[in-house]
Amino acid sequence: MRLTNTQTGGTQNKKAQSFGTVSSCDKVTSSNQSLICVKKAVGHTKAVLSICAADNLLVSGSKDLTCKVWNMSIGSEVLCLGGHPNYVSKVRYCEVNRLVYTVSNSFVKMWDIRAGAKCITVLSSSGLVHDSIPVEPASSSQAILQQGEQQIFDIQVSRDGHKLYTTTGTTVQLWDLNTLSAVGKVASGHQAPIICLSLYNDSRGKEQLLTGSKDHLIKGFDISNEQTSNYPIQAKFTMDPPHYDGVQCLAHRQDILFSGSRDMRIKKWNLSEPSSQPQSVNGAHKDWITDMCMLPDNDILLSCCRSGTVKIRSNETCQQLNEVRAHSLAVNSMATNRSNLFTASSDCTIRIWWMDPHKLYSS
Repeated sequence: MRLTNTQTGGTQNKKAQSFGTVSSCDKVTSSNQSLICVKKAVGHTKAVLSICAADNLLVSGSKDLTCKVWNMSIGSEVLCLGGHPNYVSKVRYCEVNRLVYTVSNSFVKMWDIRAGAKCITVLSSSGLVHDSIPVEPASSSQAILQQGEQQIFDIQVSRDGHKLYTTTGTTVQLWDLNTLSAVGKVASGHQAPIICLSLYNDSRGKEQLLTGSKDHLIKGFDISNEQTSNYPIQAKFTMDPPHYDGVQCLAHRQDILFSGSRDMRIKKWNLSEPSSQPQSVNGAHKDWITDMCMLPDNDILLSCCRSGTVKIRSNETCQQLNEVRAHSLAVNSMATNRSNLFTASSDCTIRIWWMDPHKLYSS
């Protein structure tokens, strides 16, 4: 894939078009210098809501109605993807098919970035497929939903790049990306909208789906043998006890799951024994936990919150190892690749961090 010069796709507000650059960062570090900000990406004109990282590629979605694609090797924005009706609330990148997925209101736009900013198709929460988004961009922050549509809060792409999962109120829509068609639904049993999704393979190597909801619950589904029909897949298990407020984010490694909530707690679950009691970290943050991720090749859990703080914990013990005030405003999303941590904030910037795991345990 050749991404070397900036191109723009879709129609967007000219005021929102600001060329993105990656530059040196003001010195921000944790107390023992185990986490050091080395660069920052600037170019979005409003809060950055979601990021996704690959080896040399970073994708970001913002309240400025755009998605930016950054080439980290050359240190600049290379694509700006527009034409969204409202905030770009979630972004995903699939390395298998080299596609970028952007979520705005009740729509998912699929982009082929190999030959510029080309929107392949648009999927809607109702299960319909469009050539373009059939609404005008919003003139305010209010989400304008068409009749029969619901806001999409999260999406996940299967490891093989053949399936897409989108939240649709209290259910999850399954898409076949080969035929670009909706093929079924997960009947979650949730009593409030699903906010976050996670995919993992169980001990048998079978793909499973996890859902976290505003109803405080986490549910698990066996999606390995789903049929291409509209008959809903039922929940395999419900994690208990639930959180005290909505579940905002999920992160897992093998059979261990971490959940972060508006109740400011982090819970550690054993997916091989879903009925077992979780380990709970009360007061893990001083505000809503907005995102979590794992440090590749290390037993480290990273979490962030609306106060702008990033905390570092041991996966094994949940013990806090360090923390840093990463941004002056909320950290909305985090991502990692093999060399860096990325944090996206309401201060309109993305910060790139270098981490030395050895210093965490030597402090």
